[in-house]
Amino acid sequence: MLTKQSSVSSDTAASGDAESGNNSRTQIAKKGIWISLWEARSFWVSVWIVMWVLLFSGGTLIETVLSRVAIGPVSTVPSFKGEVLQRIVSLTGIGNVMDGEATVDPAKQTYQEELLRSKLISWSKGLAWYEKLWHFVLCLLFYTPINLAILSFLSGMIGGFSSNFSVETMEKAGLPLSKERKMYLSEPPLTAAIRGFLAYVCFIAGVYVVMNDPFNETSTGQYLKVAGTMTAVAFSFGYDPTKIGQLLNLIPGSNPGSDTDKAT
Repeated sequence: MLTKQSSVSSDTAASGDAESGNNSRTQIAKKGIWISLWEARSFWVSVWIVMWVLLFSGGTLIETVLSRVAIGPVSTVPSFKGEVLQRIVSLTGIGNVMDGEATVDPAKQTYQEELLRSKLISWSKGLAWYEKLWHFVLCLLFYTPINLAILSFLSGMIGGFSSNFSVETMEKAGLPLSKERKMYLSEPPLTAAIRGFLAYVCFIAGVYVVMNDPFNETSTGQYLKVAGTMTAVAFSFGYDPTKIGQLLNLIPGSNPGSDTDKAT
């Protein structure tokens, strides 16, 4: 009888040891997965930052006006006038910038500009398909409004990854977090990227309400201002949109409950 009891107790102990071993291995495996996920996130956020830097550098340094003429001459060429038109024609290398001597006669100047526009359209039609494809890729990456859209998406993505890192650090440190803020800080980075892109959509809609063609001729200084502003806004929307609400509440009359508080 004692032998049976001892055997049962030994089996129970053995099974307990096996379960504890399995639990420890499971914890180690989970920890390994967690470490691999953390390292993967660090890798991907580095990739997004490098992509942002490359796109921002291209938007600053690469001029796409000639590429836009190459893929859409009918809609692009008529908007160019004066020195801008002459400069674009000179970039194509299709001949003299102006036929004959420069003149102040409006009628003759209009005729010369129409001649230059026809040269640009003829140049565009003479390009091979692979040349037009190259110009299309340049516009797709570096034309200011499209470039800003990509930068805003990447900025929101980077903000989303940064918020994930921050919330884990705050939880380890035992810092208090509201439910709303924890929800935003813990959400997938793709959600933050979409929110950053929506910020760009609102910006671009407002710009086109005020101006007819704001990106026809964008200088480097204008691009830096707009790209820097959109990046900061998209990152803020991606990282923690509650901070935007706190900033808006600082504006007099923006807090819905302010009038009620004053009345009471």
